[in-house]
Amino acid sequence: MTVEKAFLHAVQVDQEKRTVVFSGEFEHAEHVQERILTYGADPRMSNSKGSMSATLEK
Repeated sequence: MTVEKAFLHAVQVDQEKRTVVFSGEFEHAEHVQERILTYGADPRMSNSKGSMSATLEK
């Protein structure tokens, strides 16, 4: 994902409280979810306490 696209997702989360970062095969979605959950806190934000949440929907 490009930095620009990631930024647009962040803006959407801020405004709408959710965004869709991937749509496709469930097994791949699980991999994408794991990458989001293990990212950790954003070191650029002093108030960041950990990764964002990520849920899967069928």
